[in-house]
Amino acid sequence: MGDSTLDIEDILQRVLKLGAEYCDVRFEGSARTIVEVKDTELKKAYSGMEKGASVRVLYNGSWGFCSANNLLDRTLKSLFESAFKLAKASSMKRKEKTRLADVPAAKAHVIWHVKKAPLDI
Repeated sequence: MGDSTLDIEDILQRVLKLGAEYCDVRFEGSARTIVEVKDTELKKAYSGMEKGASVRVLYNGSWGFCSANNLLDRTLKSLFESAFKLAKASSMKRKEKTRLADVPAAKAHVIWHVKKAPLDI
């Protein structure tokens, strides 16, 4: 998403070295436009961008998950730390462990386009 100078690959590797079985991060960005009309009169119109990230960690068969709506380096570091701590804490109480299928890792960049822009309707 371009705002971070943080080395995500380095953090992923550090989490895995702490004992995590799996770790992933997903970035999301979206643009939105809000238009409010009442009795054919425009009341509000504004647009904006939102960016965020989510982190999942699997530790000893238990998941930890955290998300945030900004991409500051300190926030991203905190997401990884919190997701790891949550997974580790929940693994102490979990009786049945989650196991992942042995498949190659995937890396993707997806851009979704609307068929018809809302402002054109």
